[in-house]
Amino acid sequence: MYAVSNVIDLLDAEAPAQMEPGRPAHLQVLDAVGGGVLPDLRYSGTLDNDQWFDVVLKGQLKQAGMVSFDKDLSHDDAAAIRAYVIFRANQSLLQSTPAPK
Repeated sequence: MYAVSNVIDLLDAEAPAQMEPGRPAHLQVLDAVGGGVLPDLRYSGTLDNDQWFDVVLKGQLKQAGMVSFDKDLSHDDAAAIRAYVIFRANQSLLQSTPAPK
């Protein structure tokens, strides 16, 4: 298990933009970019509200396969992950926006 404080260091060192065969799943998920099998968290409707915590910490989407991480993550950890996913969403938005002419 990686501490949330180490997540950004891991991502900087190993952050390809897509799922890679043989790459550990926890590192693939940390990219926040879905690869067809996992959802693309950059487009989650929970990024701008507290439902994020219900999903991540309380297991609100358990029936869809998203288990609760309340035993592994604190509220602050979940907030830091959400902040990273928002960062990745904004980064992708900037990359896809054409430069002004």
